[in-house]
Amino acid sequence: EEEAAEVEEVAEEVEVEEVTEEVEAAPEAEAPPTEVEPAPEPTPVPDPPAVETPVIDLDPTIISPIR
Repeated sequence: EEEAAEVEEVAEEVEVEEVTEEVEAAPEAEAPPTEVEPAPEPTPVPDPPAVETPVIDLDPTIISPIR
């Protein structure tokens, strides 16, 4: 089991080295231009006003006029 763990560790190290070599080998021409236009700031959308639904009491004694 210990040998298998060591083999996995070595394999991970090799993968990391391969990736770094690819990055170093990349031509500088592919690098993004340094002058990048600033992205326009998104206009903030105002939250809709909170509409409170009035509580309607349907008790007939309150709605009907007093006689």
